[in-house]
Amino acid sequence: MNERAKSVRRSWRQSRIFAIYLFPAAILLISAINIWTDHQEGRPFNPTHLYALVGFIAFDGVLFGFMWIIYRLVLGVVSSGNEKL
Repeated sequence: MNERAKSVRRSWRQSRIFAIYLFPAAILLISAINIWTDHQEGRPFNPTHLYALVGFIAFDGVLFGFMWIIYRLVLGVVSSGNEKL
């Protein structure tokens, strides 16, 4: 495996950590803060916060899928040694 392929794999690991752990954790934290704020202000429970949470998590899954496709394409080009494509 050449050095560029190793670099692509390292980048993929970092992107995967962001897409699987950090982005969903941030979304969960924001939704929890919104629900907590509504509770503190005496508003009734609003399910749209949960709908937004599910929507953002689904969006993250789609984004992860596209990132995986691009990763596989880039890794294939770099591994083949034909980097002029």
